[in-house]
Amino acid sequence: MNEGGWFQRLWPSLVALLGTVGVIALLLVVAGGEVETVDPGDAFEDAPVEEVTPSAGGTGQETTPASTPEPSPEPVRAPVVVLNQTTVEGLAARTAEALEEAGWEVVEVASFPSGVPETTVYHPADLEEAAIAMEAGWDGIDRVMPVFAGLSEEALTVILADTDQPPVPAGE
Repeated sequence: MNEGGWFQRLWPSLVALLGTVGVIALLLVVAGGEVETVDPGDAFEDAPVEEVTPSAGGTGQETTPASTPEPSPEPVRAPVVVLNQTTVEGLAARTAEALEEAGWEVVEVASFPSGVPETTVYHPADLEEAAIAMEAGWDGIDRVMPVFAGLSEEALTVILADTDQPPVPAGE
């Protein structure tokens, strides 16, 4: 039997172990040797508490989560241009008014020559999320498309087409 055989089989593992220890030592030196200790009790300070309430059956096993209000996310908003492609007088102004009541900032109201097949919100690349939120939140806005030449590069553009009513908030 070869006496050096066990060492030849184990040396890659030893090198890996020494390398790992070296990396850990280097990280401790770079971090200044500071190690933060955490009290295990602190991990549960912000955890929701469940209250046990006895049921009619008396088992006491039913739980009701304690009410922890979650902050509601801020709605995604952007400035809006409203353009009327229809022949309905005042449609863009009524749409702008409805959008403003819902918290959107309307920066321009005007007419638009024909060419858009359905009511659409156009967006510059950086406002796509706001355009999607607008379409999802308003009945009567049929699609979301990237902005094309001649439309605002700094605001969403709603072009009203194929309608005689302004869009309304979804669910109304």
